[in-house]
Amino acid sequence: NLPSGFTYTVDNTVYITVRDLTKLGRLLDTVVGAGANNINSIQFDVADKTAALAEARQKAMDNAASLAQELAGIAGVQLAEVQNISYTDYVPSYYYGMGGGGGGGAAPNATVPIQPGQIQISVSVSVTYGIK
Repeated sequence: NLPSGFTYTVDNTVYITVRDLTKLGRLLDTVVGAGANNINSIQFDVADKTAALAEARQKAMDNAASLAQELAGIAGVQLAEVQNISYTDYVPSYYYGMGGGGGGGAAPNATVPIQPGQIQISVSVSVTYGIK
């Protein structure tokens, strides 16, 4: 027994992975119909970022080398070996807010609309070359 004036709240969080976005709206409708009363957000992400990050790093290095050659030509110098390389990558997680509210008079056959988009994977490199 709880003392008078105290309340007890239980929250249970469940994470699911859905790979077929065409089924996501109906799944959310089913979950809400089964009693879920608080849906916080949907997160869009890439399951395996390894290949995309490797490709982005390669492109970033190619761009850095091309720009370094261009600038060296403008300056009238030649590039020597690479002295230093550093990089950062950024893969944001995209959230689709669900609001968590209830109520409303939605049409019985309408499902929750989900609009997929694109996920941007970014890599920034800093390359220091010696000059001749």
